[in-house]
Parts: sequence; structure tokens; C-alpha cells
Amino acid sequence: MTWTGPRLEDMLDDLAITSADILGDGLSYTPAGGIATPMRGYVDFGDQQQDMQTGKVIAQDIRIELPIATCPIRPTGQARLTINLLPGIVFKPIDIERSDDGHHWVFNVEKVVG
Repeated sequence: MTWTGPRLEDMLDDLAITSADILGDGLSYTPAGGIATPMRGYVDFGDQQQDMQTGKVIAQDIRIELPIATCPIRPTGQARLTINLLPGIVFKPIDIERSDDGHHWVFNVEKVVG
């Protein structure tokens, strides 16, 4: 007898969206030339060392993970994001890649000046 019911692999996109809806952080994503869309993703606030003329300093590093099922088109540097936890600050994606499981866009952000 062969199993004909749903397989876990067939539900991974739905699981990614549901997990982000429950556990994720609120943000607004605007694709290049598009309209701002509220969504949920994972925002990881970390620290990284940066070289300055006077030595090394610690700077905040923000990494975001968005379900591809929610954001099907690969983000570009022309896209804009706001994070609900940091109101009024606009960011752009940099270093964009797919997660190892292939179900999320993972990228760092950089503050947009001006």
C-alpha cells in the first residue's frame, strides 16, 4: 500500500508562513517600484566589528529572514524595508541569499540615508 496523503515536503511553504505569522517580527517591505506590504519575518539583531581609521568599533548588524512564499521575488538593493521595532528608519537589503532549506530569503540590511 502506498501513502497518497500530504507529505511534509509539500507543506513547507505553508509552514514557513504560519511560523513567521506566529513567531516573526512585523515589518513593511516595498519592492523596487512597488507598494509597501506589511508582512512578518525574522529579524535578528546582532553585533559586528567594523574597521575605522582609529581602530575597530562594534556596530549593530541586522539580519532578516523572509519566507519566499510571502515574498516570491528575490529582494534587491532597490527594495525598502521598515521594521516595526525601529519605527521611522528605512533600510535596504544587502547580501541577499536563499536559506539552506530554500524556503526563505536571508539578507542583512543597511540604513537608507536621506
